[in-house]
Amino acid sequence: GSVAEACHRIYETQPSVVLTDLMMPGSSGYRLVEAVRADNNICSTPIVILTAALETDELIQFAKEYAVAATLLKPQQPEEIAVAVRRAARLGMISDARFNPDA
Repeated sequence: GSVAEACHRIYETQPSVVLTDLMMPGSSGYRLVEAVRADNNICSTPIVILTAALETDELIQFAKEYAVAATLLKPQQPEEIAVAVRRAARLGMISDARFNPDA
């Protein structure tokens, strides 16, 4: 699916957390994160990134800039992914005013 399809699905389902890989068909998880944060209807949804890419300074800066709840490097055990997703859900909607107009 495309970034637009993913954003539409997120808007329709209102998940407590978005889990995305940085490698997406036809685009990238970076674009998805940017699109989610740009959409006032879903911008405060916590995001967890899963990636096989090395954790570079660029990725760390991107995660900070876009208020990503967690960045997990592949391979990860399913239990570790579940822990990160539960933690992000427990923290709830982000309070960063740049991405949450109600903050």
